[in-house]
Amino acid sequence: PPFAAEAEMRTTAEVARTEGSWVVIGTRVSPVFHTNAAGPRRPYIDVTLACGKASDFTCLVFRNCYTASISIEQQVSNGRHLDPRMLLPRKELMRDPHCEDDAQAWHAVYSSHFKQPLLDEDDAIILRIYLLQPSPNWPV
Repeated sequence: PPFAAEAEMRTTAEVARTEGSWVVIGTRVSPVFHTNAAGPRRPYIDVTLACGKASDFTCLVFRNCYTASISIEQQVSNGRHLDPRMLLPRKELMRDPHCEDDAQAWHAVYSSHFKQPLLDEDDAIILRIYLLQPSPNWPV
């Protein structure tokens, strides 16, 4: 299935260190959920980064599985619930959503791609990644 998050959206967050080496940040990827809002249901996954400091995050590296484009929000705690904060409105992952030539390519989304910086959190940083695939060739 094109949105099998746990098996197919293998996600690794990495942080650069001063010597130029990379350290993997522990991540947890949710199954695919769908929004409950009125209108079209949007599939998404939540990626929880096991770090609270935004400065620890440099990039998110993952292998795509037939997702044409993504948008990324940070879920920011306000004490009682989580508020969405748009970081990346849209990133194309496939040149043509109807063709599978690059449907399983590896991608890196760097913090410098974000329209606004990540915010520090107490325990973990949660990124909500919305998955868009308009092609009928790859049903949701």
